Amino acid sequence: MGTIHSVITLDGYRLLIELNIGSSIIPNLAGKLKTACFAELSDLAVFNNVKTDRETVINLFP
Repeated sequence: MGTIHSVITLDGYRLLIELNIGSSIIPNLAGKLKTACFAELSDLAVFNNVKTDRETVINLFP
């Protein structure tokens, strides 16, 4: 598996994660928004601010 090249938010609480090896992954986080780990992402302002540090998807929302 490669490193993360970019992450783009999509409708329906999905992410387009593009890897440096040309592959992409589209996880759907909608079903996880009621869990303690992902609840903060239910706020679209927070969800739409995701970034990557090349190894993982992070959120730098102040």
